[in-house]
Amino acid sequence: MRLITFLIQLVLVVKVYAFRNSRTQKLPDYQDNDFPNDTRSTVTTYDMLTIISNSGQQFLHIVYEQEYEETVAGITQPLSSVSIGLMTLRYDGQLRRLTQMLESMRHPSFLVLLCSPVHMVHIFRTITENKIRPFGVTWLAVLVGGDAEVTVSRLERFILEGTRIRILAKDSEGLFHLFLPQVDTYGFVRFHKRGKGSLQEIGHFWKQDAIPQHYSLSGRRMKVACKEVWPVVITGGTNPDGSVQLVSGFEVVLLETLSSYLNFTYSAVVSPDNAWGNLQSDGTVTGIVGMVARREADFAISTVTITEGRESVTDFTLPYYFTALGLASRVPRIKNRAVAVLSPFTPQVWLYITITILLMGPIVYAHSYLMNKSLPAAAMLSLQWSSFNMFRNIVAQGNFIQTIFWSQRCILFFWYCYCLVISALYSGMLTAVLAIPSYETPINSLEDLPRAVKDGFVVGVMRDTSNEDVFKVATGGIFKQTWELFDHKDRSRSFVAGPEIGMRRAMTEKFVFIISEAFSTSVARRMGASRKFHFGREKFLPLRIGLPCWTGAPYLESFNLALLRVVEGGLLSKWEEDEYRKLPEERTSKDGETNTVAITIVHIQAAFYVLLLGICVAVAVLVIENVWNTV
Repeated sequence: MRLITFLIQLVLVVKVYAFRNSRTQKLPDYQDNDFPNDTRSTVTTYDMLTIISNSGQQFLHIVYEQEYEETVAGITQPLSSVSIGLMTLRYDGQLRRLTQMLESMRHPSFLVLLCSPVHMVHIFRTITENKIRPFGVTWLAVLVGGDAEVTVSRLERFILEGTRIRILAKDSEGLFHLFLPQVDTYGFVRFHKRGKGSLQEIGHFWKQDAIPQHYSLSGRRMKVACKEVWPVVITGGTNPDGSVQLVSGFEVVLLETLSSYLNFTYSAVVSPDNAWGNLQSDGTVTGIVGMVARREADFAISTVTITEGRESVTDFTLPYYFTALGLASRVPRIKNRAVAVLSPFTPQVWLYITITILLMGPIVYAHSYLMNKSLPAAAMLSLQWSSFNMFRNIVAQGNFIQTIFWSQRCILFFWYCYCLVISALYSGMLTAVLAIPSYETPINSLEDLPRAVKDGFVVGVMRDTSNEDVFKVATGGIFKQTWELFDHKDRSRSFVAGPEIGMRRAMTEKFVFIISEAFSTSVARRMGASRKFHFGREKFLPLRIGLPCWTGAPYLESFNLALLRVVEGGLLSKWEEDEYRKLPEERTSKDGETNTVAITIVHIQAAFYVLLLGICVAVAVLVIENVWNTV
């Protein structure tokens, strides 16, 4: 950059020296042979080259009127010898080419306006009304003729905060007046004269930043967009000017700290849709993020998550709070004990035991039949008697079969051992089932959600939030699979309006709520029901929280420095815990306290079901027997 400046100045020195040596009469300063008229009332090539050399930019754009065509042509040749990208554009009333050029800029540029005061006001008015935000443009408005003070005051109406701009006004004496912007307490740009003289004499002011400067934010009235959510922001009534009152919340304390540290005042507003807001498919932005993007507010609070869509329309501060998404559901319930007597064994084991009992009766009967054939004097066992005794053995009710044959004794001995093992296992497992109840399978991760949906659970999330967008925009993987589990036919079942509604449904219904860890914990503590929730062990998608400011906000860096000090001091965690201390303490069991639970009808209800089933079967058999005997 210094090399470029040196080359331009070298060209100027050579050109001026050659021009002066070719004339016997010494010309006044700021005159040029190309302009025979009095150059004190116009902008010369020499002026333009001096301005460009002080800009320090590699990309230069000049918008000029026809009367400055020779001036612009005069700087083209000197600039061709240095590496400065130059683009010139003649002013036209419609400004189509200018607006297209501004919207297509992708690198920092220096843009000089050589226009009449009326046309210069027209340019900035068009830019403001069309909401054009050119990237990295530093403006230099050169005023010649007319009342500079009046023109500057008119330009103030159309210069937005964050616009990099300087104004040079050349008077009839050939001197330049430099105007630099500042921001008043109401957020409006006001120009102040910072120097007067030749371009060299006001050079020490020239290096000042062209961004509208604040008075250290002292007295600045900021408009803050917010959304009520405990324990972040709690609002009260409405003030006469339409703003809302901020009662408490740890981000309200943060706002007051920033206000005191950076010396600004504020008024709070809420969005009409009462949402955080996102960038929509049609290009609109909703919620408090949309208010900031449209400059209806200077920045927003209420734990706004930093997302790609939001960053495309606003500028976020450094993240000052971190959390992650998780799952919240009701505490797993005790499984139904109506079939508790069957729970010690799996259905497959019960099937094997039943088949074994049914087979052992015919086996003992067949053995008795064979022994009776070889020894007719031996006692013959009936099939019914053999089968009934096998059942008695399995339920540990003894055995009435007496035999003198060792082969039959071997069969019965090993059968008794089998029954002993089955009976002992069943008794031990049944005791454990009744003493330690069986619970529903907890929902700990996104991989558990398909099973939960099959069990009757509904998967839910807060609508119109970044949490919903995570799954909505997913093109594959577990997030896409989770999005398909939401109820899109009846959206009211899966998409809730706020964290309190979702958490209450998760506590009382078969509802799995996808929510940030910070919100799930805070809402549960506020409800006094932390022990009634099950929070999934797996946390996914880390979230970063920041303050969204409108694009190009010059106070962003000041906010970053202040937030960095807050985070380093651990103040935000303290303020959050202070909000929790305002809640009544939750009732929890004392350490070491044990409760002995007596057996209730719930534990033994299965025994009554078996007895009732037996009576029903007996009645049915009785009816069948009576009908059979009468026939």
